[in-house]
Amino acid sequence: MALHQDPSSEPLETIKTVFAESKIQKLWINFQVYQGAFQERIDILRTQARETPKEDGGDKFMPTLLKKWTGGKTANQPVGNYAEKMSCAFPSDRINTYERQSKIFPTFLRMKISAAATSITKLLVFEISYLKSWDVEWEQPAAALAGIYLTRARLL
Repeated sequence: MALHQDPSSEPLETIKTVFAESKIQKLWINFQVYQGAFQERIDILRTQARETPKEDGGDKFMPTLLKKWTGGKTANQPVGNYAEKMSCAFPSDRINTYERQSKIFPTFLRMKISAAATSITKLLVFEISYLKSWDVEWEQPAAALAGIYLTRARLL
């Protein structure tokens, strides 16, 4: 007789791994630590403009991601069910949404697995976008004091 546990009936934080020191468990713990430091990533996005790439379409090299799973566990997914040419740009409204998702991440751990999977997936798209944004040259707004060279002698 096989044991079957409906994963959608338990909160994510109550699921225990078979091996206490498994590699997956260590990776999950590392992700939680990484996620806890989200404010640093948000600050970087707010101080280093990542809204407009220097090259047209230079921000559209995200990996192809599945939009929504359709069918059973082993179902092949239709070709049109993938998001292609997604942008890794972060205009201010996307930064705000990313920050909100990051702040509520701890609540995902108390959700039932099916709901947590949906919520975490949205957050992971932001994380992938953030990481990919480092590979793009972005237009930077002109600095307020660009071209003005203040030296100690001039200030005195």
